[in-house]
This record gives sequence, C-alpha cells and structure tokens, in this order.
Amino acid sequence: MSKKHLTQAIIDKWPNRKALLDDVNESLSPSDQIEIVAIHRWHQRGSIDGKYDLAILAGASKRNIPLSWHDLMAARSIHDDRCGHAAGDGQPRVKKTQKGAA
Repeated sequence: MSKKHLTQAIIDKWPNRKALLDDVNESLSPSDQIEIVAIHRWHQRGSIDGKYDLAILAGASKRNIPLSWHDLMAARSIHDDRCGHAAGDGQPRVKKTQKGAA
C-alpha cells in the first residue's frame, strides 16, 4: 500500500475531517491550532507532519478509533523509503571538471 493510501486511511478513520480537526486542535495551544485546509492538504499530499502525532492519537483514543504509533510511523516510513536517496554503491560522487582545469 502506498504512503498516500495509508495516510488517507488514517484520516478517513474519523467521521469527517472537521471531527479530526476538532480533535487535533483540542490538544494544541490556541496559537498552534490549525484550520481545516491543513487536514485537506494532509489528505491530498498523503502525509501528516509528525508534530501532530500526539494530538491525533489523543483524538483517536477519545473516539475509540483504532490507531497506534505504528500506524503513523508506517505511513511516514514509506515516504522515507522512497525519497531523498538514490541507490548506489556507497562511493562519494565527485563532480567532473574540464580536463586541465586548475
């Protein structure tokens, strides 16, 4: 399953996105609260910023939604496996310069 599908499945565990928003904001200070557009963006891009993990887990617990740290990390780890590093032989890459350049 792709990272996007895992993240969307997590979001879709709530009755609706407004309910998820309310649960997340309940755990955040007033200055850190988010708007519904953030939930829509999480769903669209298929990722949730880790700083919201505790708030999401608290909301899931309150609603008796089955969700664990493992679920959140699994959604994130697929992303980590797919970006940032090309497979290689472990050798450093050196930019080739013109022959004879000083």
